[in-house]
Amino acid sequence: PHLFPGRNGKPKDQSALRNQMKKAIFDHTGLQMTPHQFRHAAAKLLLDAKPGHYEVVRKLLGHKTLTTTYAHYAGAETDAAVELYDDIILQLRRPAATQSTHQADNLSTKSIRSQSRRLTATPKEPPFMDPLTLLGQKRGK
Repeated sequence: PHLFPGRNGKPKDQSALRNQMKKAIFDHTGLQMTPHQFRHAAAKLLLDAKPGHYEVVRKLLGHKTLTTTYAHYAGAETDAAVELYDDIILQLRRPAATQSTHQADNLSTKSIRSQSRRLTATPKEPPFMDPLTLLGQKRGK
C-alpha cells in the first residue's frame, strides 16, 4: 500500500500528484499555487491567528527545530500581532462611562485584563517564543 497510490497499485508519480493538488487547491480556493506555496499559506494563516506561536507551526510543518521554522516565518505575523496589541490597548483605555455601557459584554477593565491574562496563559497554546532567544542571540542595549 502507498500513501498516494497510482495506477496498477504503483505509487503515484510526483508530477501527477503535484498537478492534482494544484487543481484541487484552485478548485477549492480559486488560487493558483503549488503544494509548497499552500504549505507556506497554512503557516501564515496560523501565525496571523496566533502571533508568535512558532512551536505550533513547527509541529504542523514537521520541522525538526524551531530555528528552521523561525528562519522561514519570522515576522510573518507582525500585522496580526500589532492588531491584537492595539485591540487590547483600546479596550483597556475605554473611559468608565463607555465601560458601563458594555457591562453586558463583560468588557470592564478588570475583565479585559483577566481575559488577556487567560489568553496568554492558556495551557493549550505554547508561550510566545522570543526569536532572538531561539537563535541563541542576545538583545542589544
